[in-house]
Amino acid sequence: MRRIGLTAGVCGLLLSIVPGILPGPGFAASPAAATATAPPARSRGTINGVRDVGQFLPDSSVLGRVGGRVIRVYDFRDGWFNSDPTVRPKADSLGRAEFLRSMAKKEVLGQTAVHSGYELSFEERAELRGYRNTILSNLLFVRTIEDSSAVSEDSLRHVYGYYGYDLKLRLLYFPDRAEAEAIRLKLIRGTMTWSAAAAKYAAHTDSSASGDLGWRKFESFPPELGLQIWPLKPGEVSPIILGANGYHLVQAAERRPRIAPAYEGLRSLLRMSLHGLEADTRRAKMMDEAKRGLDVVYDSTNIRYASSFFHQTRQMVNDGFGGTSLSIDTVLPEFEPSDTSRTLVTWKYGRLSLGELYKTYSDLQALTRPSINTPELLMDYADAVIVEPQLLEIAIAHGLEQDSTAKALIERKREEILVTRMVEDSVFTHVYVTKQERESYYRQHPNDFVTYPYVRYAVVVRNSRAAADSVKRRLDAGVAVETVLREDSLAGEMRSGFKEAHSNEPVDFRKQLFEEMRPGNSAVLGPDKTKAFAVLHLIAFDPGHPLKYAEVEGMIDESVRNMKSEKALETFIARLSKRYRAELHPDLVMRIRLTDPASDNF
Repeated sequence: MRRIGLTAGVCGLLLSIVPGILPGPGFAASPAAATATAPPARSRGTINGVRDVGQFLPDSSVLGRVGGRVIRVYDFRDGWFNSDPTVRPKADSLGRAEFLRSMAKKEVLGQTAVHSGYELSFEERAELRGYRNTILSNLLFVRTIEDSSAVSEDSLRHVYGYYGYDLKLRLLYFPDRAEAEAIRLKLIRGTMTWSAAAAKYAAHTDSSASGDLGWRKFESFPPELGLQIWPLKPGEVSPIILGANGYHLVQAAERRPRIAPAYEGLRSLLRMSLHGLEADTRRAKMMDEAKRGLDVVYDSTNIRYASSFFHQTRQMVNDGFGGTSLSIDTVLPEFEPSDTSRTLVTWKYGRLSLGELYKTYSDLQALTRPSINTPELLMDYADAVIVEPQLLEIAIAHGLEQDSTAKALIERKREEILVTRMVEDSVFTHVYVTKQERESYYRQHPNDFVTYPYVRYAVVVRNSRAAADSVKRRLDAGVAVETVLREDSLAGEMRSGFKEAHSNEPVDFRKQLFEEMRPGNSAVLGPDKTKAFAVLHLIAFDPGHPLKYAEVEGMIDESVRNMKSEKALETFIARLSKRYRAELHPDLVMRIRLTDPASDNF
């Protein structure tokens, strides 16, 4: 069903109070130049697809003033990359100018809320306290880990050497770490051959039956993997490598030289990668320090049991027939009440049950949840839950509570809470939707309340083109697809079966099912990466049908309420804007180097 959700303005306000608020009156644009001048023109490469000849403004340049506050280039860049990309405007001149105006409106709301006399409620104080704890813990990592993770030129040159040769690799997969350790030991001692190990442990990889991955380049792997593999000499086996779906051993079968790309073009990437790896190492040491003296004990049986219920949160999915997409799994597992009491970890000051870990995990925003589908990943997450109080104590001991960055962020959060309360009290609580408005909206937007196209189809899998063509001929001749699938089931062919999907869902063979085929049609596709062929048979197709008013009345109420709220919010901001003298420089927005400030040091 096509659902009207929160409008950009309201959604943007509630998410970050910056993006998505539509342009409005109250701010006079000025053609005045920025207070700081750009450095002398000289070539510096390309930024945002434009050659940098010195035209981009320094971060200290002023883009606008609202009341007693100044908006600088750095504020714009930082706000842009911290905003929700789903409601962020385009990066062209109009979009950037809109974003600058939304920043000014945020300052109007913020200054008004701070002087409104509101006191934080108990729940709001708890929210601010939780945010403060998170900021101090994160800042501890930044100050003691990120800022101190230096990368020497010798280290960069050493890793650059890996670009000078390719490796022919072999891969084994193990669902259990202990088994991986045992097989690695046998391979190193020579008591087991690679072919014997591959016969059992290569079947679940994307490689051939022998585990052969073929010739690979260093840059074809993530740095954390490449740095574990490329030091291997021919014949050597890697340490156990933890992947998203289990444990792996890699063997370097052969090595061949290649011409490496220019060092200058790789230096920044290498520095960023090594800096990140060094930071990860320091972070692990800090976590170990925080756990020291806590007498942490893991229940390996319960941890292995619990991790088996979770899924990998992000992965690239290949349908085998030419389609690839990023799949983000936000579905949480369900546990029986008897399972939630299982103890995962005990330490000096308490225990962490599966139910408690599940609560903290489910409270995270869906798109930020880490993968905890292996025992190690789940233990890492449990460690983070356990040591949070210790990290906070360490941060306070380091004086980070008085850090200017921490103070500014915490005060900004307090302001956001006050703004949300002020807008709720002054705007949203006064928005009402009548039955006549709902019915009028339904009549005026009939296309908004139509179900998504739907298909029901069958997939019959065969190992050769000839076998797939034979199935298609049978179906074209009138043999029922149920008969074919029943035969496959009796033969133990579990890859075949019935499926259904709506057009708004991830679905294989989308073009064929929703655009090309008609009910009763069959088509042969393939081969996929396993050299199998699929016979598609479309059983039913619904292009979408209108929904009755009674079915969508609640949805309509929400949509109309959101639109009226946005309009009321714009009126509210316009009224407040008259209290503040404002000056903006939208003529300068295309001179902003729109790159993430977090990457400036690389």
